[in-house]
This record gives sequence, C-alpha cells and structure tokens, in this order.
Amino acid sequence: MIEYPQYQRWKLKKEVKVKNGGNGVGTLLIGATGIAVVGGLLWLAFAPVEDVDTVPMAKKTLRSDRGRSGSAEKSAKPGKKSKSAPNADKTVKKPRRHPAKPTITEDDLAHLSAADRKLVEDLQSVMDSDDHAKIIAAAVAALKSNTAEVRQEAVDALGWCGKDAIAELTGMLADADDDVRDSAINHWECALSEVEDPKFRYSTALAVMGTISKEDALDSISGQFSCAATEYIDDAENETLQGKRRTEVVQKLYDIIDGKTEICAEKAKAAYEDVTGFEWRGAAEAERYLANPEDYELPEDRDADL
Repeated sequence: MIEYPQYQRWKLKKEVKVKNGGNGVGTLLIGATGIAVVGGLLWLAFAPVEDVDTVPMAKKTLRSDRGRSGSAEKSAKPGKKSKSAPNADKTVKKPRRHPAKPTITEDDLAHLSAADRKLVEDLQSVMDSDDHAKIIAAAVAALKSNTAEVRQEAVDALGWCGKDAIAELTGMLADADDDVRDSAINHWECALSEVEDPKFRYSTALAVMGTISKEDALDSISGQFSCAATEYIDDAENETLQGKRRTEVVQKLYDIIDGKTEICAEKAKAAYEDVTGFEWRGAAEAERYLANPEDYELPEDRDADL
C-alpha cells in the first residue's frame, strides 16, 4: 500500500465517505490520481533548487570527467613516461644556461685589464650559440687569467656545456679562489651526473681523489666516487664479475690510502666504508673482506663470536 502524507490520507477518506452511495473504487482511483498530481506540484514548488539540479548536474559532471579521462588516456601513450611524473628520469638537470646578460657588469669590467676584458667579451660573444666546442675553447682561454672574476665567468660557461666540459671542470676543482672552486664543484657534479656509465664516473673521481688537497672539493669527489663505484659493482652481470669489480675498486682506494697525502687517505677510507659497509682496518682486513664479502666480520665481531 502506498503511504501518502497525512493530508492526502485525510482527503482520501473524506472523498470515500461522501461517495458512499456510488462506485467507491472509481472514486478512490480518481481521488488518488488527483492527490498524486497535487502532491507532485507541491513538491516542485517547495523543493530546494539544489535538489532539483542534482541529477542533471551529476550527469554533466560524469560526462565532463569521462571526457577528461578519455583525453588523458589518449595523450599518455604506452611506453612513454609522463613529464610531470616525479623521478621520471634519473639524469640530474643541467644547470641553467648562462644568462644572456653578462654576470660581470660594465662597472665590474671597468677595473679589469684590457686582456681580461677581451677574454670575457670573447666568451660572452659565443654563449648564445649551441656550439660547445667554441664555448669550451673560449672558456679555457679565460681560465688562464689571474683574475678570479674572469675564471668564474669561464667556469659558469663550462657548466652550461655539461658533460662535454667534464675534463675542464675537473681541472678547476682545486682553484685557489673559494667562490670559483665552489662553482666548479657544483657544475662538475651536475656534468658528471649526466654520464650514465658508472665506471667513467668513478674513474673520473678517482683520478683526482689522490691529488687534490682542498677539503670541500674532496668531499664532493669522494661522494661521487662512492655512489658511482657502488653502482659499478652492483651492475655486474654475475657474482664472479661483481667480485672482480669489487677487488678493482678496493685496490684503487688502497693505493690512495697508502699514499703520502693524509687528507686524501682519510677521504679514501670514508669511501671504502661507503662501498663495503665496513670501517677501514688495514690492508690485511681489506684482503680478508675481498676473500669473502658476504660473511666478512670486523676483528672485534669475530672475537665476540668465539
């Protein structure tokens, strides 16, 4: 039985009583139909506006969402990474291109010698081109200046060239000027990160780890070495090759540790710990580690086991 509002039930009963001499069923159907129409009109008159629009708006929203998702699915082709996806590419972004306007203003250039001014102007004249060879050549010439500002300009230009200028940036890691050296370190790290081959990266860092005495540069170099050397070992195709690479890396670190430069030796020991997971305890312990890296224990741990 349909439940009507109280007013509707009362009116229905009244009509049935008045028509008690006639066809009760017909009266009931007619009365019910009229009440339903009146009830519908009352609902439309007093219903909140948002309730009336709920269904059509929902349909519109669904259609809109469906359209957006459809277009997104079409644009995201299989096998392609989204540019907005975090960490979509391991390559570190290249530093911003050298500004179009010179970093050394006219006022700064005023106190430079004619030779230094010529070096800066020559460098800046090729910065708008994409010819890295020309930029590097001009930067190398500017690096020979005794003026830190000029060398700074050259280092920034090399940084724009990225991995093409790794050799030149490596040579600037020991610059006497703190600001120039700091810029060289930052650009060197970014340029090195553009190289996928971990052996090249760790070899590049290794080549200068035992020759540079500037601690800030050595911190960067040893860190780059540790990351690249670990990746180089882990990327080996099998355990045998992995063991050979591990021995190769540890032997190269031992050569630096056994050298005469104390600060370089300390950084190499830190790199040894990063790569192996154990503190440096001398050549004998390094040999013991290489013989069985999976089950190796430090001397105090072996004594405790006994």
